[in-house]
Parts: sequence; structure tokens; C-alpha cells
Amino acid sequence: MAAAPDATPDVPEDDEVTSNTQHLAEQLELRMRELGLNKSSIARNGGPSRSVLQRLGGEGYWIPSVENQEKLDLVLQWEPGSTATVLNGGYPTPRETRKPVATRLSTDFDNLNRHIEERLKQLRLNKTKLANMGGPSRNTLATLGSRGYTPTRETFERLDSFLQWEPGSALAALRGGTPTPIGMVPEDLAGFMRAPAAGAMERLNSAVRRLDRMEAQVAETVKDMHRALDQCRAAITVIMDELEDADASDWPASKSAHAGARAAATPGVKPSPNRPRKVGNNPYSSPSHN
Repeated sequence: MAAAPDATPDVPEDDEVTSNTQHLAEQLELRMRELGLNKSSIARNGGPSRSVLQRLGGEGYWIPSVENQEKLDLVLQWEPGSTATVLNGGYPTPRETRKPVATRLSTDFDNLNRHIEERLKQLRLNKTKLANMGGPSRNTLATLGSRGYTPTRETFERLDSFLQWEPGSALAALRGGTPTPIGMVPEDLAGFMRAPAAGAMERLNSAVRRLDRMEAQVAETVKDMHRALDQCRAAITVIMDELEDADASDWPASKSAHAGARAAATPGVKPSPNRPRKVGNNPYSSPSHN
């Protein structure tokens, strides 16, 4: 029996699926930190292979098969269906809490805000400078933890980029954890210049990745259009063949009629000699006029 494919046959119509596979890759990294796992240990313990895990969050339209989604739920100790929920833009439900991650995060904004303030001091920045160089706006930072406000994935990504945290650190802080800084806190002024430069480069790289996804989407759309055009041409060919067959079955009467019509429509052209002659005793000929 053939092995289950690692990808669904349907091609997404936009880049939402690609975005959600990146979301799954982020949730996978966070869960591996919590459980002390890596991709090799996941594969050894009955999870998807390393090659499958490496494809998560990569370029192109790909999502893990249902079988691999079930394996992830099992090895990561998530409630069944959690991986599918993440692929739809939601959050997984760990078995130890039986509550979605987003629900458990609602009381940890104080921890996130505290780490943001500490990191800004380390980098000799303030919220205004952070916003001016491309990070979250002052209004966004001021509403963190406000009732009814849910930070977007882009907010977490900007915090990680411009505070020089490892990807997923802001979300980890929101869950009560500690962000992981990239490298050591610089000692000199030149070192502090890396913060805005690194953040700007990350935003530029994100834009490039988005353009690459859009380019792949446009290329796939062009292929779909060519396939549709080929199908239309094939359908027209079949229709024309049917019309020609129907026309041929009416011959020779239709041939004479068509020839006469063409002759009458063309000035200076005499009727074909094959045109039926009027005969007196021919019941189909016109009556003679004497």
C-alpha cells in the first residue's frame, strides 16, 4: 500500500496557508523548548521525520498530511486536533492544562511588559525610539494587556526582531517564560547600533519572503489560467468536430445549398455546373412557364 503523502493535493488560493505553516513552526519550537525536545528526538519518538519538520514554515504551499498532524499531537502532548487548529490560525491545547494556549496567555502580560522594559534599558532604547525604527507603535505597547485587546502575530515578530530576541521569545514571555536574547548585551556604542540595523534587516527579509510567496502564488495562478485555456481549446475543438460531422451527414443537399449561397453572395461568379437542372417531368423542379 502506498504511503500517505506529506502534502494535500489542493493548492491554496492565497498565502494564508503558508502563513499558518509558519505559525505551526513557531508553536513547534515553543513546545520543544517546554518539553526539552528537538526535531531528531521527535522523529525518534514516533513523530514526523526530520525532513517533514524541516519543511514547516518554508517557502511554497505545503501543509503536513493528516497522519503527520496526528503524530505531532501525540509527540508534543497536545490534545487531538491541535495541529489542525494551529494550521487554521489558532493555538494548540496542551494535555496538561486542557486549555488553549491563547486562553492561558491572558494573565501573563505583566511578565511580557516587564521583559520589554528590561530589554529596552539594556539596549538604551525607549518605546518612542523602538517605534521610530520599525518596532511596535507606542499605542500598541500601551495596550498590551488591556481588556479586549489581543496582540497580533506581527506584534510578536516585531518585538523579537527589534529587541534582538530569538524568534518566539515574545510569545514565550507572554506565556510566563523568559525571552532568549540574541548574543550578549553590547558594551560599546557601536554594539548598540546593531539593534535598529538588525531589526530593519529582519523587516526587509520578511518583506522579501512575502514577495517570494506572492511570486509563487502568481506563478501558480498563471499555470491555472493556462490549464483553463487548454481545456477551453479542447472543448471548442470537440464542438467544431461535432458540427462538421452534422454538416457532412446532410450532404449533398447541404453542399448544393451552401455552394449556391456562396455563388449568389459573390458578384460576378456563375453558379456551379453541378447545380441541379430543371427538368419538365421532375416533380421537384419549378413549373415551366410558356
